[in-house]
Amino acid sequence: MGAYGAPMAIHMIEMKQTARLVNKVDVVFVVSSDEEGKLGELHLSKGGVDWWPKNSKKYFHRLNWEQFRNVIEDSAPRRRRPDEE
Repeated sequence: MGAYGAPMAIHMIEMKQTARLVNKVDVVFVVSSDEEGKLGELHLSKGGVDWWPKNSKKYFHRLNWEQFRNVIEDSAPRRRRPDEE
């Protein structure tokens, strides 16, 4: 169950690259939901994080690593690691 007792959607994450250092080519995660299908693609690079919404060929959201940290730390609740509870 998710927040407020609502059932949580199941999400699938697909990684398109093998383990390696991120250099000139982004690491790409395809994010899908059991309810909505493909949600978008998360591209990780040395410079930051790009979110490409599904079916978007031109427009995406870009954050450098400092901006990404601030967004996550300011908006997502802080939790303990499961093995520490």
